[in-house]
Amino acid sequence: MKVTPDRSRKKEGFVLITVLLLAASLFFAAAFSLREAMNIFNEKTSAARRLRAENAAVQASAASAVWLKHKIGSDAGSGYFSPDAAPETSPLIELPTTFFSEFESIYHDHEFSCITADLHYAPSFGSEAARLGLPLMPPRIREDGSITRYFMQKTSAVSGAGYDTAASIIKIISCTRNMSGEISFRVENDVL
Repeated sequence: MKVTPDRSRKKEGFVLITVLLLAASLFFAAAFSLREAMNIFNEKTSAARRLRAENAAVQASAASAVWLKHKIGSDAGSGYFSPDAAPETSPLIELPTTFFSEFESIYHDHEFSCITADLHYAPSFGSEAARLGLPLMPPRIREDGSITRYFMQKTSAVSGAGYDTAASIIKIISCTRNMSGEISFRVENDVL
C-alpha cells in the first residue's frame, strides 16, 4: 500500500503537535517544580534566620544576666537590700556601650539591645514604667530573714539587611541577700 502525500503530511503534523504538547507539558512541569523549590528554599531560609536571631538573643541575654549579677554584687551596699530602701528614681540600669561588640562581631548582621530595670522604682517613674511594661515589685522579706529585690531584663537581637527578623527574651531576676550577706540570683521566668 502506497502512502499518499496527504496522509504523510497528516502523520508529520500529528507527530509535530504531539512533540510540541509534550514539550509544553515538560516545560510547565519544570516551571512548577522550580517555583515549589524556591518556595521551600525561602521558607527554610526564613526559619534559619529566625533561629539565628533567637540564638543570638539567648546568648546575649545570658551574657546580660551575668553582667547584672556582677553589677548588683559589686553595688550592693547595706542599704540596697533593706526592706525600707528608697525606691529608685531612675531604675533603668545601663550596660556599657561596647557590651555587645563581641556579639556584633559574631552576628555581624544583627543589632543588640538590652533594657535592665530595678522593679523597685519611685512613683515619679510610673508613666515610663507603664510604657515599658514594668511591674512594681518592692523588696520582700522572706521567712528566713533574707531580702529579695527584683529586676527585669529584656534583651533583643534584630537582624539587619532588610530581613526584619527579631527575637527578644524577657527575664525577671530575683536577687536575694541572706542574713550572712551572701547574694544569690534566680531567674523567675524566661520568656522568648
